[in-house]
Amino acid sequence: MKKLMSIVIIFLLGLFTIKGVEAADAPVSIGHAIISVNYDLPVYFVKGNENLQGDKAVQYFKNYFSIRDQRKDVEVKEEYLNIGTFDINVVGEYEIKLSFVGRSTLRVSEIITVYVIEEDTLAPEVYILRDNINYNVTKPVPKNEKESEEERVRKFIKSLNLTVRDNVDGLIELTEEHFTGVAEIDSTNLNGQYEITLTVSDSAGNTYTKNAIVTIKDITGPVIYNPTNVSTRRNKPVEYKNHVVIEDNFNEREELEVWYTIEKLTYEKVDGEEQIVLTEVSEVDFSKLGEFVITVHAKDTSGNLAATKQYKVIIENGISLPLLVFIINGVLLLIGGALVATFVISHKKNQKGA
Repeated sequence: MKKLMSIVIIFLLGLFTIKGVEAADAPVSIGHAIISVNYDLPVYFVKGNENLQGDKAVQYFKNYFSIRDQRKDVEVKEEYLNIGTFDINVVGEYEIKLSFVGRSTLRVSEIITVYVIEEDTLAPEVYILRDNINYNVTKPVPKNEKESEEERVRKFIKSLNLTVRDNVDGLIELTEEHFTGVAEIDSTNLNGQYEITLTVSDSAGNTYTKNAIVTIKDITGPVIYNPTNVSTRRNKPVEYKNHVVIEDNFNEREELEVWYTIEKLTYEKVDGEEQIVLTEVSEVDFSKLGEFVITVHAKDTSGNLAATKQYKVIIENGISLPLLVFIINGVLLLIGGALVATFVISHKKNQKGA
């Protein structure tokens, strides 16, 4: 009977083991697939476009979609795409649909609407070039450290944060060739004004042009770098302000208005709980034990304020005279003990040698 029971148990364990392997090998679904659409690509096409003739259209529209399934990118294949009745030679509105069945067995799809137009008559649109632009002032730098004209122009264009979009050409990247007057901008000339012109044309020759006035302004406050805590002993005053580093994009350190607020940190019990209490004082009192919280403030000549930073002056109790005497005596005892031990060992060695 015992032998029969053992066989049954082994058989059941075998079944559970086989079933566990099958479950482990089965596909695991994390969620349905995700289709993303690149909306930066154009959805208007001029009738007769060679890139969209016949089977080329399917290849072209594949670039508008991306698929991600089970945390992995999936290649967009032609069989996933349905361009319907799209015909680049017929003016009209068309739907382009991408469908995909992921490992979860759920079908997902996305649709974009595209247009075939007779001709492109619209100029690119610029988002957004203001009529008046404030450009941040900078310090003059030595000649050997100056940026090249190309670098200065590129930096200015990037600061505008413009987006140029054309209905047919899609996104247009701005370069120095699209601007006039930018090379003349001197960012060290506070309150200086310069006129610039932006001109952008699409592949059909439609042109966008706009003028703007650039004014050099100080719009950035000073930067206070993280100061470190200062520690000392009671009745031992130390300098606690000079180590603070403050820089500005235009003003030198001595031109900045810098001030400090000082607060004595204490702990008080409120409703049975210990809480921090800060009391503003005029100076650090080095005769008192404890901590003082120092807040650093700074303002440049244009009135821009720095983000404040804080650090502590920590005043600790120095070693008292009795404690110092005790420590010295302890050290002397250790040294004396070591000398005695050395003498005893040396004496024993000499006796053995004799």
